[in-house]
Amino acid sequence: MTPSADAVEVAVVTGASTGIGREFARRLAKRCGKVILIARDAARLEETRQEVVALGAAAEIVVCNLSERSEVERLAQQLSEIPNIEYLVNNAGFGTMGDFVDVDRQQHADMINVHVVATVLLTHAVVPGMKARGRGYIINVASMSSFMIGPGQVTYAATKASLTSFSESLQVELERTGVQVQALCPGFTRTDFHNRPQFEGFDRDTISANLWLTPEQVVDFSLRKLPSKRVVCVPGLKNQFFARLMTFRFVRIIAGKSVRKK
Repeated sequence: MTPSADAVEVAVVTGASTGIGREFARRLAKRCGKVILIARDAARLEETRQEVVALGAAAEIVVCNLSERSEVERLAQQLSEIPNIEYLVNNAGFGTMGDFVDVDRQQHADMINVHVVATVLLTHAVVPGMKARGRGYIINVASMSSFMIGPGQVTYAATKASLTSFSESLQVELERTGVQVQALCPGFTRTDFHNRPQFEGFDRDTISANLWLTPEQVVDFSLRKLPSKRVVCVPGLKNQFFARLMTFRFVRIIAGKSVRKK
């Protein structure tokens, strides 16, 4: 990975091989001259790369395991040397099912590394360049779970809540710098997220069809709301209603238990 010599605007997307990340890559290919695509799956990243190139932008693949601190440190150093990053989308993530003590502790550690540590380090790498240019966008993909008390998804809910809090606090620090931070909090989205082995017992049909959004709907809402400068971004009218209700603790508990039953 090398700095862009011709100063084209660059977008960086983690978890770009599928779902919301892949859709961000496609959409940002229309806004930036180059998109840096980051994930573990080289074959699927190549599919995304081809789509980005077809949309008229240059694309670079970076195969990186964000649960490994050394790989994240190396990636952060590379990003810090690119002065023209316009967008950073911290989208990579995964979930688990089961009581806290029944989930392997390495999975808890990996989740903290992917959701929190990688987001913090990559954001730290790009903010100086954005401040120097007087503009830039950082989108941290959190979740509706960040508002819940989540038995059965303890570390997931905690790390997503951390992303939301991190985004809100960072935005206050970056006020009047031209850098905008967003915590994107989607609910149920039709991606491969629930197709992984951890969700073998998950039945999509138990979720009301009108609660599901597509990656296109989520990304469209995120990008449309960026100019509003509101940090917490919740796609979907029903999700927005539920998010307001979850200012009450008992609603947060009920919502968390409801998700667990799914």
